[in-house]
This record gives sequence, C-alpha cells and structure tokens, in this order.
Amino acid sequence: GNDEAGAALVRLFRRNPKLIERCAVVMSFDAYLMHRLRTELNELVDQGLALAEVKLPELLLLTVAEPPTTTYKLFASVTDFNQVDSWLQHEGKPSLDGVYLQFQPQMLQTNGLAALRALSAQYKVGVWMMLGDPDDIVTASCLVEGGGVSYVNTDLPRSFSG
Repeated sequence: GNDEAGAALVRLFRRNPKLIERCAVVMSFDAYLMHRLRTELNELVDQGLALAEVKLPELLLLTVAEPPTTTYKLFASVTDFNQVDSWLQHEGKPSLDGVYLQFQPQMLQTNGLAALRALSAQYKVGVWMMLGDPDDIVTASCLVEGGGVSYVNTDLPRSFSG
C-alpha cells in the first residue's frame, strides 16, 4: 500500500475539519497503515481539531477469501473468524472498527449467516465482491438482514433490482 495515504488524509482533515464527518469509512488491506491512521485520527481529537462528538470515519481492514500470494493481505474464511480480534487490536487494545470481507458463497448459507451475525455483533462488517460474484438486491439484502452486515460493496448493475 501507499504509506503516505493515511497521513495525507489526516492532513486534509487538519486543513478542513468539516470534512471529517463526510468520510464514513476508510478501508485498506494494510493493517499497519490502518492502525497508524487510527492513532493519527485520535490525535486530531486530542488536539481539539476534531471535536469529541464528531464521528470519525470507521476504519475497516480488508480481507481476502483465498489464501493470499502477498504478505500484506489477510485471509478470512466465513467458517473461522478467530484471527479477526488480533488483527483489529493494536498493543492489546481495540483499534480498528471492523473488517471488510471478500464475498464467499458460504456467507449465504445458514451457518455462514450465523457466523456473520456473530462477527457483526462485535464489529462493523462489510462485504466486497469480485466480478462474477452475485451482485443483486437479493444477495445484498440477505447479507444485511440475515448476516447483520453494515456495508455491501456493489457495482449496482442494471440487473441489481432483480
């Protein structure tokens, strides 16, 4: 990833504090960068540049559905979310708000939806899709209503509404 992306975002927020609430989510595959960004965003609040009541962006760690070939990507299977806690903590304390999981067909099955609901009870959860994954209102509704997912990434194809 780009090591300067988080710092550039914080600089933008320092110059234009009103933009902080306009940014709902920041996501990245880079756990180190995301934890560093959390520290920098917290410093904005500590320094009074962002008021405590201002909603900071949620920071979500992107994961992949297959074991990655690169070291910076994290693999998360809907059948086993045990590692997620450790990824979202920094120095033993909660740091990141949640995960943005790559879609897996098992997510739409009863046990997958139950696993998503359990994870969503602890963290913010999003699901992103690749070309060829089901990108329609039925899938998005199932993930949100059945799995408790907060975000579903879609390209909103013409066939989205079914």
